[in-house]
Amino acid sequence: LTKNYRCTGSITKIASSLINHNSNRLNSEILSHRDSGEPVRLSVACTRDEESENIAKNIIKIKASGINMKDVAILVRASHLTRSIEQAMMRHNIPYSITGGFRFYDREEIKDIISMLRFVYNPRDVISFSRFMNKPRRGLGSKCVQAISASSLRGGLTNGLQQYLSQSTDMKEANKNAIFRLIENIFSKPVKDMPLKELTEHVVEETKYKDYLKTFKGDVPQDKMDNILELIKSMGISNQSIGEFLTSVSLMSTPKEATEEDVINSVKIMTMHASKGLEFGNVFLPCMEEETLPHRRSLAEGPKGLEEERRLAYVAITRAMDRLWISTALFDGGRERSMKMPSRFLFESGLCDKDIYYELAQEARNSYMA
Repeated sequence: LTKNYRCTGSITKIASSLINHNSNRLNSEILSHRDSGEPVRLSVACTRDEESENIAKNIIKIKASGINMKDVAILVRASHLTRSIEQAMMRHNIPYSITGGFRFYDREEIKDIISMLRFVYNPRDVISFSRFMNKPRRGLGSKCVQAISASSLRGGLTNGLQQYLSQSTDMKEANKNAIFRLIENIFSKPVKDMPLKELTEHVVEETKYKDYLKTFKGDVPQDKMDNILELIKSMGISNQSIGEFLTSVSLMSTPKEATEEDVINSVKIMTMHASKGLEFGNVFLPCMEEETLPHRRSLAEGPKGLEEERRLAYVAITRAMDRLWISTALFDGGRERSMKMPSRFLFESGLCDKDIYYELAQEARNSYMA
């Protein structure tokens, strides 16, 4: 196709320049049936959280101009990248919905990790313990899980879970031993004195939660692990205590079931794959860095994987009809020392050259340090 009837000329131009880098293209320019419209905006932030904050502020400006939030979308390469974006949306009371998935703190693996931390914080919290005690399987059947859960209602945990288990006649000795070992592993270090990030890494390791993730197929184990790593990384940035973190998480959990009208009139956050076939007047494409887009797994596949990533970026760009914001961050977190490399797609699309990028990067660094 050499004609684009959806996007403005400025959006079509960078999309055409990008996709023409694929080897199977005939180097034919795709032209827009519309006028050039507003220029595509590129911004560079120092950190991922700053990038998300900038997106939220731009959306507030969009809303003030009279544009409905249902015509705004944020497209990310992978689902774990929604964490900082979602928190920025919540800070600014911007309604949003996740298309084709769950909110970050409503995802199974994130809830499991939070349950581990709740149990560390309060070893009498049997409800939290029962959520993860059989992940991976430890031979604890449904009756065992029910017995553990019911114990809290019977007041059986007054003196702690371990004392309850030693007195219980509801479970086999093998099941009790499995639970004892799990608890001993969790508390094998002075967990109450550990920094939150280190503590979370410890409980993930000692519960053998990675073995549970391996029971899923395809890319799911790595996708779930990426979510956990994103959570752990955010802990290193925030420097919260375990109590402060658990309090903040309770405020970020979905308060109620969103109505159909709530979802319709909200900013849509989704992966680029989920966006295929959709279109929005206003689109944000954050996290445009090497190993994110193009993704590290696709880069490992060689030229074929890179070309597939380029096609995906083309799809994401052309979801925008009227206005497009593209952004990148120098660092994933404020404490990381190594700078992230900008996506090669920024340069292949003609959106900027390296001199312009490094000028924007220097401005971002200076602004962050001011």
